[in-house]
Amino acid sequence: MTHTPGPWSFMPMQRGRRLGARIAAGDGDNLEIIAEVYKVANGGPLAAAPELLAALRSLLPGVICDHDNGGGIFSTVQLDKARAAIAKAEGVTR
Repeated sequence: MTHTPGPWSFMPMQRGRRLGARIAAGDGDNLEIIAEVYKVANGGPLAAAPELLAALRSLLPGVICDHDNGGGIFSTVQLDKARAAIAKAEGVTR
C-alpha cells in the first residue's frame, strides 16, 4: 500500500458550527483532499505524517547500527516501537 506523497498541508475549515480541518496534498490547482478531521488539533499531526515517516525511516538505520555496536541511547523496546510505527504507516500488520 502506498500513500499520497507529501508534503501535505493543513487547512482549518468550518462546517456549520463545527470547526475542523482538511488535509491536502499538492498545491494551487493540483490540490487533492486527503482527509477531513473534525478536531482542528488533529490536523497538524496528520498533515506532518509523510515527513515524520520519512524522518523515522532515515534515522532508524543509523540508530540500529549504533545500538548493535554497543552504543546509542535507545533501548530495544524503543527501536521495536519505531519499527512498529513504520509498519503501521505502511499498512503492514505484525
